[in-house]
Parts: sequence; structure tokens; C-alpha cells
Amino acid sequence: MYHMKGNVPPSALIRRRFQDSFSSYEQHAIVQKKVAHMLCERVVSFAPPAPYIMEIGCGTGFLTRLLLNRCAPARLITNDLVPEAQTYLPPHPAVYFIAGDAEKIDYPAPLDIVIGGGVLQWIRHPEHVFQKALKALRKGGLVAFSIFGPLTMIEVTVLTHCRLPFRSLSWYVHTLRKTGFLPLIAEECFYTLFFSSALEALYHIKHTGTHAPGHGWKGSICEIVATYEKTWKQGNTVPLTYQVFLLIGRKPSNGTDNRDYRD
Repeated sequence: MYHMKGNVPPSALIRRRFQDSFSSYEQHAIVQKKVAHMLCERVVSFAPPAPYIMEIGCGTGFLTRLLLNRCAPARLITNDLVPEAQTYLPPHPAVYFIAGDAEKIDYPAPLDIVIGGGVLQWIRHPEHVFQKALKALRKGGLVAFSIFGPLTMIEVTVLTHCRLPFRSLSWYVHTLRKTGFLPLIAEECFYTLFFSSALEALYHIKHTGTHAPGHGWKGSICEIVATYEKTWKQGNTVPLTYQVFLLIGRKPSNGTDNRDYRD
């Protein structure tokens, strides 16, 4: 049986882990970059001209740069738990940065889009983000998120018997509806990276900050590496899997729009 290792960890721990990995994040965040491109392309099909956008969890800014290029926003308000994220953002007159916890900061209104790439799973109460977004968005405005699911890093889960405290896609869709949004897109996809050794896979996890709520690894690093390779080695490589959700919702323009989302 696999157990959840408690709740999402305190924001101070998440901030410290991601802050430590910022310098290596761009190099190692392979899946995160692919998903950012996918999310941006989905949003472009719904976005109005020259939108006012708020991006939470902007990190080192690769989704920020995509949004500037593809959406040409009149204003792009960025946010991250790590204040140093501001130094990684492109110098652009439309970009403004707010440091802080996305659950607690004020969302400047009115907005056309609230978006986040690979951030919502680290937030203790995602419904608070949905509520803030609903209040700040214009009628017909969008929320758009890529989210890592509970099968992310399943290879490590099997070794530790502790699953990352991530939620299911159905939970996010239900919570989005309950908040008052109309789900437009709810998709699931999987990405598997292959490494030459288990040690390389573990370094990848460390350098992307995704060990922030970490599994409860016990034993020496040598024991972990040996068990990882014994369990998962395929020829000359070992896998590491990411489960990704894409979620887009719209704030109703009136009280009669009951369109179903696309899955």
C-alpha cells in the first residue's frame, strides 16, 4: 500500500528548495518546458487580444517568455514564492513582479487570464487560488494551469511507499466547477525521461526542486541507487515518469452557460 506523506509542505520549505535549484532549473526542467509550450498553445486559442495576464509561480520565466511572444499581453503580472525569481524574468515593459504566496497575495483586477505552469500541486489550498482568480477576472476570463499528478515519479513512490501529496484531475475539475468556473479543457498526459543511471535521475529531481516535499527516503544514497536500478533498469537506462494535467476554465459571462469541458 502507498501512503500520502502528509499534506503539501510549508511554503517556507518549498521556497527554500526551489530557491536552491534556480541556477540549475533551466538546464534540467525538460518536462516543465515541454508542458509550458503545450499550456501556452492551449491558452492562445482562447485568449483575447492584448490580454491582462497574471502568472503565478513564474519561476525562471520560460512560460513568461512564451506568453509575451504568443499572447502579446498589455500587462503580464508575474508572481513567485521566491523573490529572486524577478532577476530571471525578461526586461519587458509589460512585465511586473509580485513576490509572495499565491494563496495570500492580492490579484490585481481586472484580469483576462490567470495562469500557472507546474505550480498548483505545490499549493496547499488550490481552491483559494481559484477563488482569488474568479474575483479578479473579467466575465469570460480564463484560468489555465499545468499540474503534476500523483503518479509523478512513480518509480520513487514504489521504492519509498510514500506518494507525493498531489491531487487527481477529477479533484481539480470538481473544485474548479464548485468555485464557479466552467471547465473548458481537462487533459492528462505522461512523459518519461530516461537516464543513464539512478544517480543521474536523482540529481535531476534535486536540480528541478521537485524533491521539495520529498519522499521519505531511508537508507544511504548507495542503497537508494542500487534499489532504483534493480527495480527499474531497462537495458542501459532507468526511467522517471511525470503525470501532467492541463486544466483551463472560464468565468461565466452569464448564468446560463453550461457547456461541457473538452477531455
